[in-house]
Amino acid sequence: MKKILLIAQNETKAQEGAALFTGLTVRQVYPGTKRFPRHFDAVVIYHNEPSETNLFKDEIEKYSDAPIKVFLGKTAHDQAEHYHARAFTHAEVADAVEHLTKEHSGLVELVTKVFTSFDKDGSGFIERDELKNVAKELGRPLDNAEVEECLKDLDLNSDGRISLDEFQKWWLSGRQGLSNLMRGLLAMKLKASKFFTDISSQLSEVVLDAANHPVEINTSSISISLNNVENAGTHLYTKFMVLSNELKEEYNKIRTIHNFSHDSRPFLANLTLAIKDGKAAEAQATLNEAIEMYGLNQFLQISVVAEGASNLSIGVSLPMIPTSIIPLPSEAVDAIQDSLKVNQNVEVSVRLSASPQSLLSEGAEPLLKQILSGLQLEVRVNLWRKISNVLIKVIEQGELDASILPIFGGLAPAFLLRLRGSLEIDVDEEMQNTLFSNPMVEPILMDGLTLIHALGGCTSDDAADYEEHLNSHVPPPLSAVIRVLNQHLGDEISFSVVSDRVGVAGRLNGEGLGPAIRHASKLFK
Repeated sequence: MKKILLIAQNETKAQEGAALFTGLTVRQVYPGTKRFPRHFDAVVIYHNEPSETNLFKDEIEKYSDAPIKVFLGKTAHDQAEHYHARAFTHAEVADAVEHLTKEHSGLVELVTKVFTSFDKDGSGFIERDELKNVAKELGRPLDNAEVEECLKDLDLNSDGRISLDEFQKWWLSGRQGLSNLMRGLLAMKLKASKFFTDISSQLSEVVLDAANHPVEINTSSISISLNNVENAGTHLYTKFMVLSNELKEEYNKIRTIHNFSHDSRPFLANLTLAIKDGKAAEAQATLNEAIEMYGLNQFLQISVVAEGASNLSIGVSLPMIPTSIIPLPSEAVDAIQDSLKVNQNVEVSVRLSASPQSLLSEGAEPLLKQILSGLQLEVRVNLWRKISNVLIKVIEQGELDASILPIFGGLAPAFLLRLRGSLEIDVDEEMQNTLFSNPMVEPILMDGLTLIHALGGCTSDDAADYEEHLNSHVPPPLSAVIRVLNQHLGDEISFSVVSDRVGVAGRLNGEGLGPAIRHASKLFK
C-alpha cells in the first residue's frame, strides 16, 4: 500500500491527519476541495469526535464504495460498520496502518485473480473481445457500444485495453466513473471469485476427510400434484449433476460413442433418438448428408452414430462453453468421482396424464384442461451430506447471493437443501368449471394446435404450406433435423450436455413426439 485518501472537516484537520502517515503518499479531501482524487489504495476518515463527521458527510459519501476504509478519531467512531469500515483512535495509528496494509494485500490478490479470469489469452491485458466473452459467461452480453462504455473508466492511457495496474487502481478507488455496466459486471465477477476462493479450501478438506469415513448422501425433495397421474402420457426427467461419478461415466460414454478427441476436455452434448421401424441407418445417412451439405463440421465437431437399428446418437463437441465452472483442484475432483464414487444431482421430474399426441391432435380438448387432468412435479436434491452442510453454512453467513447463482448454476437454490414434503390437489369437475367460466381464463381455453397456429409463423396443416414454412422460416440445418425427426422419431429422446465436473442429462417419453416436434416447428417466424 502506497497511497491513501484522507477525508477531514477542513484543510487544517486534513494536514494534521496526513502528518500521522509518514512514508505514505496522502491525498486530502475536505469541504471546498477543488480536486477529487480518483486513484488511491485506501480511505482514512479523520476526525476528533464522531459527530464531527456530519460536517463532511457528502465527501464521505462520495467515496463510500471504496472497499478499504477506516475511521480515525480521538474516540472511536461508533457508526463505522455502517460504512463497512473499521474504527481506530489517534493513538492506534500503527494498528490502523497494519489493518489497511493487510486488507490491501488480500484485495489485490483477489482482484488479480478476477483480472486473470478476464485475460483469457494471458497477454496481461483485458481486450475488447475478452470483456465481451466474460460478460456473456456471466449472463450479461454486451454490444459494442456497451463495451466502449465499460472501457472508458478503466483505460487510463486510452490504448483500447485494460492493464492489471489500471484494473487495480479502478477497483481499489471504489470503481469511480460513469459506467454502471462495468461496476455491476466486475462486482459479480469479484463476488464469484471470493466465494470460490473461500469455499474451495473447505470442500478440499471435506474430500480428504472422506477418505477415512463413509460417504452419506443428503436427500431433500418436494412434490406437487394436480390430480393423480397413474400412467404418464408424457414424462420429462432431467438430472443436473455436480462432481458425480455418473457424470464422469456419461462424459466418457459420449467420447467413446463419437470417438471425440481426448486432447482437451470441452463440454460434450449428445442426443439419442428412438427410431421407428428399425430405420436408424437411413436416418443417419440423411443427417450426415445435411451436415456435409451445410459444412457444419467446419465450425463444430459433429458425429452421427447408429446404435443398432432403433437408436441414433448425435454428438457435438462444444469448446466455446467455459469449463472452469467449479475451480477445485483436479486431485479433489478425481477423488470425488473415482475413489469416493459420489453421485450428486438435482432431479426434476414432470409427468402429464396427456401424451404429446393427444395434446396436439386436431379437435383435441383445450390444452389447459388436458394439463389439469393430471400433472405432477417432483424435485429431488441429492448432495453429499458434508458438502451440503458447507453450502448451507456459506449461504446462512450471507456469502452467497443471487448474483452468484448463475455462475454456480449446477447446485440447487438454498431452500431446497433442507426442504421435504408433498402437496396434492384434486382439481375436480366443479373446480374446473369454476375456473373455465372465469372471463380472464376464457382466451386461453383453446386446443394446442390452435394455440400454435395463433402464435407461430405457420397457420396450416397442409403439407405444401408446412414445407414452404420450413424452407422460408427455419435455418436449413435445423429444418433437415426436423424432417428426420418428423419421419423417423419414436417415443423417446435422451439428451445430455456435460463436462467432467458439471452437466445435465435427461429424457423425454411420450407417444407422438415426432408430430409434436413438427407442430412445434411452426412457431418459427
